[in-house]
Amino acid sequence: MSDNLRLLGLDVNVGFCFLLTVIAMNTHNLKVYSVGHILPNPTWRMKAHSHPFHELIAPVRGIIHVIIQGRAHAFGPGTILLYPPGVTHEEWSDLDALESYFVSFRWPHLCENTLLSAEDPEGRIRQLLRWLFQDRMTLKPGGEEIRLDFVRIILALFQQSRQPLENEWVQKVRDYIRHHLQNPLTLTELAQEAGLSRFHFVREYQKLTGRTPMADARFIRADFARELILTTNLPLKEIAPAAGLGNEYSLSRVFRRLFKMPPGEFRRNRNRREMRAAAGGKNSLQRSSEALVVGAQERRFASDGRKNRSG
Repeated sequence: MSDNLRLLGLDVNVGFCFLLTVIAMNTHNLKVYSVGHILPNPTWRMKAHSHPFHELIAPVRGIIHVIIQGRAHAFGPGTILLYPPGVTHEEWSDLDALESYFVSFRWPHLCENTLLSAEDPEGRIRQLLRWLFQDRMTLKPGGEEIRLDFVRIILALFQQSRQPLENEWVQKVRDYIRHHLQNPLTLTELAQEAGLSRFHFVREYQKLTGRTPMADARFIRADFARELILTTNLPLKEIAPAAGLGNEYSLSRVFRRLFKMPPGEFRRNRNRREMRAAAGGKNSLQRSSEALVVGAQERRFASDGRKNRSG
């Protein structure tokens, strides 16, 4: 299996399904304008503005605060935002120093005129945006179509994972968790932050998010650790306490449960991909595009083989 697909949490069958989804999407009028990276900066702020294109933003660290259409929101890693054209919004970083990736594009098929959001629990959209940015200056002839294909995949993932905007007190609780990753957290503490009784808090939180508060806190910690594994060379024994997961054993147990892969394998896949990039001259987009195509072919050949045997 391709290391790039492993980093996305995709197997051959899922890669094939994504190709079919992308092909089925009406994206022939898609136009990509730019891909960017906002470096960690606690003073980053964008005054109220609008633009004539869509903008998809993926926080990878810290919290982004947004005011749009008279409502205030706060989002952290794991939530992907999509601003529509022509809608005024204001953005700024939390004190924890926001870091994010973004892509601006026009797609007439997206006709909503309000802020949209989607979940990215496996980090697939974030990783694709990271590759888009890293390879923006190294695309070879024909590479523009590859970039369009990757934006199509990002939009397919976004459309599949779209969700209503988070409830305000859920946002508040998740912000509190992200600000206290290294500290022990209790259910009573989180319920007090939400201003609800423990019983009502657990019931409503699970109804709104699909997870209990403590399970969500564990996932937020694991997601933070995964970003450190993929973007830094910090040893796992330092990443575990930084994410509030205690030690390497606890980190590995949480990763196997949530991501079906030990943390060391995440890093080995990343390192192998980087070494092959340096040796082979192909960028991430080209290698990943080839991996998706090969995965689709293998899936098709396997299906044909089953049909022949059954015949």
